[in-house]
Amino acid sequence: MSRKASRRASTALLGFLVICGAVVPIIPYLRGQAFDPETIKVMSGVLEQACADLGLKSKTTRKNDAAEIVAESIIRHVQRGVRTQEELYLATMADFKLAD
Repeated sequence: MSRKASRRASTALLGFLVICGAVVPIIPYLRGQAFDPETIKVMSGVLEQACADLGLKSKTTRKNDAAEIVAESIIRHVQRGVRTQEELYLATMADFKLAD
């Protein structure tokens, strides 16, 4: 197995590891980017909440295109410094023009 294929397989497997008793759905979308565990937990919570509010599935056995678009929005906002779950959720939903 090539190094690139091995990394993809490891990343996909990590996506379903348990942190504090919860599945971490954001990890398959990180593409090797590193974030601290608390940020990953917040990002995962926002991904689940945003996908649910948008009528999308965030927990699947493989990545899906719709959830990936939401995850990319979340990652972009975190890279710009948004850290709290509420701010991250509102910023993400604003990308889809669905924030209150």
